[in-house]
Amino acid sequence: MAPDPFYRFVVAATDPDWYLFLRDHKQHEELNFWRPGSSVTNMAKGTPWLFLIRGTSEIGGCAFFSTFSAMPIGVAWETFGEANGFPEFSLFVAKIAGLRGRPPHMIGGSCPAEW
Repeated sequence: MAPDPFYRFVVAATDPDWYLFLRDHKQHEELNFWRPGSSVTNMAKGTPWLFLIRGTSEIGGCAFFSTFSAMPIGVAWETFGEANGFPEFSLFVAKIAGLRGRPPHMIGGSCPAEW
């Protein structure tokens, strides 16, 4: 499926913990804007994403879409490490588990976006 050329920008509800960690650890050139599900993102490379901090009306930052890739959570950690927004794999898994309403040992989901 070809990217939708009509996206001018996206306002994405953003996990506050993800945002705060990455704001304070700016050494990453790429970020993984993961979602706790595996819905496909179909947009043109370079589409701006504005990060709306969940629970606020604050735009925390902006990044430019690179590619969509659904991957198991372990592969996402191996690929991006702390660029997933957490200093440790266990915290990354716990966050996704909490958002899905499942215990951490039952998480094997995907992390669909690369920035």
